[in-house]
Amino acid sequence: MTLAGWTEVAAGFGFAVMIVALHESWRAFWLKQWPCGNHDTRRQLVIFAGSIVYGALGSAAYAAFFGLIVYNFGFNLSLVIDQTFTAILIPIAISGISESFGFRSAYVDERLAREEAGRAAAEARYDALKNRLAPHFLFNSLGALAQTAVERPQAVESFVRSLSDIYRYVLQTEGRERVSLEEDWKAASAFLDVQAQRRPGTFTVSVDIPEAYRDRALIPMSLLTLVENALKHNVATRSAPLDFDIKAGPEGMTVSNPVRPVLSVESSGIGLSNLGSRFRLAGAGSVAIAQTETVFSVTLPWLPEPTA
Repeated sequence: MTLAGWTEVAAGFGFAVMIVALHESWRAFWLKQWPCGNHDTRRQLVIFAGSIVYGALGSAAYAAFFGLIVYNFGFNLSLVIDQTFTAILIPIAISGISESFGFRSAYVDERLAREEAGRAAAEARYDALKNRLAPHFLFNSLGALAQTAVERPQAVESFVRSLSDIYRYVLQTEGRERVSLEEDWKAASAFLDVQAQRRPGTFTVSVDIPEAYRDRALIPMSLLTLVENALKHNVATRSAPLDFDIKAGPEGMTVSNPVRPVLSVESSGIGLSNLGSRFRLAGAGSVAIAQTETVFSVTLPWLPEPTA
């Protein structure tokens, strides 16, 4: 290869390096002004326009150098055009690759930030909903205690002892996000015992919990909330007791009772609303509520098994 040939190779390599360096400097400047996700279209147009300008100027200098100095055949416009296309295509290719990685990185960062924010919000809502349930139950329990003290003073001591068992369970599950069906049913059963002391003969309970489901997980105090709400919002008397039907199955834990609304009792909606929100936030899906003219039924879904 002649000296002119080696000069052309070296100059071509130098030209490509110069164009790439100019492009990256130009792109870095505008990327600092408008990061990915901020004025993306405007930034890309400015970078593209810049690549045309310095590509054309660099190509003119390249053609002038070879046409006037190396080969002495004068200024060649076709060489300028060819080199300009090369000078534009190289930065466009580099820019496309760089922008793709930049967008992917920005997308991943944004997605992680959204997931973190969503997780934090979910945990905050979960804690807020969980913390509202115990005061809600406490309010109703104190009302029941006051009524028992008036109607059956001799039952107050037994009532308080049973009530303390329930609140021991509340304290033991504080901070826990899940309990076994067996644990939660013991608390609900203790609550029904308390109510049986306060209003004997006013309800019956039919329970069908196969052994295979006793270790399945629920939200703490969920069964207790269902039976407490049912007794509060339905008429239950000795002549017409409220019949509970409590069953465990593949879909979850179902509590059913007759529909006999107590017209004088206003529902705050906290109990079932909180349960539904807490089960959704725990990833178990929705609490299924079904109501006909005669039967009200709630199915609590099993919580998913914790991941390792």
